[in-house]
Amino acid sequence: MANSAVLRFRIPPRLRRLIDAHRGQDTVSAWLRTAASQRLEQAHGIDLPLRHLLDEHDPQLRGLGINLNQLAHAANEGRPVVVPQQLLDEIDSRIRESRLLLSDLKTRLPD
Repeated sequence: MANSAVLRFRIPPRLRRLIDAHRGQDTVSAWLRTAASQRLEQAHGIDLPLRHLLDEHDPQLRGLGINLNQLAHAANEGRPVVVPQQLLDEIDSRIRESRLLLSDLKTRLPD
């Protein structure tokens, strides 16, 4: 993490054992970052269902972006490009979903 601050703090042995028992293969630093992020998200109403929705939405949107990029490359090379209406409808739908999700997130996060 390039521009991350380095923090040093003490963790009591009992808490360290609990962290170690729950962190699996994660480093202590990675586990603590995730735990802190989850706590801050929950404090701002970004609950588990919303987190799952965001986690599902991201790869779907990324996949559509990849499809569009491939079409743009073909068009830039002078090859004929036919975009199925179904793809355009799906892109439009995902963009609307993204706007709603981002709007919802904006209302939950502090200024």
